[in-house]
This record gives sequence, structure tokens and C-alpha cells, in this order.
Amino acid sequence: STTTRVKLVTGNDATLFGERLERALASLPDGAEVLGIEFDTCATDGGGVHYAALIRVDSAAPWD
Repeated sequence: STTTRVKLVTGNDATLFGERLERALASLPDGAEVLGIEFDTCATDGGGVHYAALIRVDSAAPWD
């Protein structure tokens, strides 16, 4: 039996965000199926950008 699991990845720097996203995807349990990745960005008060990704997977094993 599998369960839908989610992980939120965020960052205020594009490079850091990319590294965090890669680590999250690399940590997927064996046999997990990615159901979707939703991306969003928003401007911060200081003129920067905040990046976010919500990753949804179907997996029998926990996702740490």
C-alpha cells in the first residue's frame, strides 16, 4: 500500500534553492513515484525573490 507524501522546499537564493530541491529529490525512497512538483516565487520586501516547491510523491516508505 502506498501513501501520498509531500515535502516543501524553500529558499531565498536561486542556487541554494536548487541545491535543496536536488537533495530532496535524491532522498526519495526507492520505488517512490513523483506525482507532481508545484513551483512558486514571490518578491520579498528587500527586493529579493523567495522560491518554493511543493513535491508530491506516492511511496510505501517514509520520506525523511
